[in-house]
Amino acid sequence: ETMANMRLIAPRAQTPVPNVSGAGRLTSRLPDDLQTEQIQRLAVFSAVIAGLWGFGLAMHTVIVPLLLGVETPKYAVAIETSGVAVSVAMNLYARRTDHAYDTKAAIGLAYMIANAVGVALLNTVAMAGKLPEGPQVSWTAVLILVFSMIAPGKPMPMLAASLVAASMDPLVTWIAYAQGVPTLRPLAALVHYLPNYTCAIVAMVPSRMFQRIGRRLREAQELGSYRL
Repeated sequence: ETMANMRLIAPRAQTPVPNVSGAGRLTSRLPDDLQTEQIQRLAVFSAVIAGLWGFGLAMHTVIVPLLLGVETPKYAVAIETSGVAVSVAMNLYARRTDHAYDTKAAIGLAYMIANAVGVALLNTVAMAGKLPEGPQVSWTAVLILVFSMIAPGKPMPMLAASLVAASMDPLVTWIAYAQGVPTLRPLAALVHYLPNYTCAIVAMVPSRMFQRIGRRLREAQELGSYRL
């Protein structure tokens, strides 16, 4: 009778963890709402940069000639006008196109580099005939830091784009020096713009933090077949 009442006790079947095999895939991108917010911030950033280029253009074409009687070189005006045009185009692209997030993020990085080229050209124009004695912070360094905080992307693309942007100042200076323009020598230019590279490395910090927060949020939003 005892044997008849015995029951076999077996371990309970393990419940598979949802999407274990796709866990990496699950967290490989940011949640959709965060991606949308990043693109919106990119549009705001481009609008602010357009305003800054426009302010510089107004200073050089109206205010400085009237107050100081100094005529601004035409190529400086052309650079600032191009900066306004590129920034307006970036703003319209970010707001009105339906391209994928990764595409817009890549275009945003290219936009940062384009602004760095404009800043480098202006720095070289302003430096011609008046050589600084030591390192100074270029507007490119500010551009890199602000962009990394307002429109952060993936860490490695952000680092690569930031290093390219940081190199625009010394690169344009080297080109000008090779053409006989009175400017910094190649090695002196590299030392002078060293803060650019420091900011390019620092730019990875907000990018990594934002990506980590976004991935954790996505994991919390998707728990198996449930959504919070």
